[in-house]
Amino acid sequence: LGKEYAEVLQLVGCCTCKIEVKHFAQLLDCLLLRMPTPVAMVRLTLNLVMSHSADVIPLVPPTLGSQKRNFDDAADEERSSFWGCVSDRASLLEVQTALANVDGKSLLGKVNIPEASQNTYFAHFASLLNLEFLEELVALSERLRRSPEELAREGHLVKDALVQPSREPFHLELRVPSNYVSPGNSLLLAKSASDPLSGGALCVAQVASCPPSPGDNDEASSNGMQ
Repeated sequence: LGKEYAEVLQLVGCCTCKIEVKHFAQLLDCLLLRMPTPVAMVRLTLNLVMSHSADVIPLVPPTLGSQKRNFDDAADEERSSFWGCVSDRASLLEVQTALANVDGKSLLGKVNIPEASQNTYFAHFASLLNLEFLEELVALSERLRRSPEELAREGHLVKDALVQPSREPFHLELRVPSNYVSPGNSLLLAKSASDPLSGGALCVAQVASCPPSPGDNDEASSNGMQ
């Protein structure tokens, strides 16, 4: 995945055509919804909307190694940016090299912003919001690497939750303890007895409402997810 994506970005950097905003947004959605998140690919992609060479977003965060995280060393933390870019860990170094060979400056200004006066504004907030969201996804991935027993103890995991269709389109009903969720929270649904970071993740859903079920006490509720 990562090697082929690097080749596509190099072609985009060489051509004069531009990507429509809606297609740029769809591309980001596809990348951000992958689990584990292909951090390096997302960071490179954000350069498409930037316009000044001084604003080029590097392949790996410049703050690498400055935060307390679950890594053996800085090299291990850097490799984590590429975990979502490969189908198997054996090709990690090859993919790292391929993505590193993409010149971020060649990607600048490749998104067609309808209003030229909004270029700087759109680029600033599109990159800022997506980089912040990326940090949240990375933190989620780090949390998921802990044991299921530890996650369940801390209230981050519900095993064998009952999921059923809702009358509302694009919604599911999930029966979990009421103190686990609140509207606006996001939940990751995964196959039972599977690793969500290795193909077990099904989707990320946002809690839309938490209405109590008839006859329920505070121990459980039926939660609508979008």
